[in-house]
Amino acid sequence: MANSTNDVLINGFSNVTKEGVILHLNKKTSLKTANVKSNEFFVSWDKIGNLLFDNYCDSYDLEYLRELRGEK
Repeated sequence: MANSTNDVLINGFSNVTKEGVILHLNKKTSLKTANVKSNEFFVSWDKIGNLLFDNYCDSYDLEYLRELRGEK
């Protein structure tokens, strides 16, 4: 299990449209294709769907996710 300061977690979302959604992250980070750091990014539904079916998501136990959210 990873326990790195580089772990980024999606805490929520807003502004849902038919084109995509704004994802809220637990800390500022940058996308692979940009050098802009933010804790919110607009992501298209096409991109989300492609990543979900491309082994993008890792599975973590509940306690680790609580720790990332600062809920301990």
